[in-house]
Amino acid sequence: MRNYKLKMINRLLAACCLLLSVFLISASPAEVPRWLDQFQPRDEGKFPSNWKKIQGRADIYTVQVEAGNSYLAARADHAAGMILTEAKVSPKDFPKLKWRWRAKKLPTGADETGKNGKNDCAASVYVVFDKGMTKYTKDTLRYVWSASSHPRGMILKMKNYVYYVIQENRETPFDQWVEEEVNFQEDYRKLFGKDPPPVMAIGVQSDADDTKSQSWADYDDFVLIPADKSNSKP
Repeated sequence: MRNYKLKMINRLLAACCLLLSVFLISASPAEVPRWLDQFQPRDEGKFPSNWKKIQGRADIYTVQVEAGNSYLAARADHAAGMILTEAKVSPKDFPKLKWRWRAKKLPTGADETGKNGKNDCAASVYVVFDKGMTKYTKDTLRYVWSASSHPRGMILKMKNYVYYVIQENRETPFDQWVEEEVNFQEDYRKLFGKDPPPVMAIGVQSDADDTKSQSWADYDDFVLIPADKSNSKP
């Protein structure tokens, strides 16, 4: 009887392993989250290896390690810089982006409306779409941690192809990690009035060049979230 029970347990375990392997093999790459960057301890004190500078200064960005966790630190002193990492996906497959960030110093007197000529922010995350045109006319959504009191969810149209979305503001607690999840597919549809083209990159920018002050923030755990196929039409 003991041997019989052991055989049955072994068969059950084998069947479970087989089912798990079939599931993993059959799962489409678009059905699991796609990590863009969690940042690597080997890059500590250096510019992140999977990113590239687009404009401004790259040296304001370094990978740092705290309590075993590596993250991207931005320390903009009277400076600005925008960096990107490649993220070539279809918004139909990956409509959402998650990340976490924390503000440490807000640029003094900054205002994203640009009315005072001080369009700086503590932190921002870009989703850049590929329209097949020049790099200067890519449709872009910029999710902003504002140094002002602009309400969360406020939309600012900066150019025909760039929209700001106020994600956090100066009332959000400092020096605490805040997790964000945005549906950039729906935001694009709402703001541009059409379905989005493919995503080509994700970017970050902390800047304090207009205010001649300091803008310090940290970023971590960028991941694209797959679409919920169970709610999609056949």
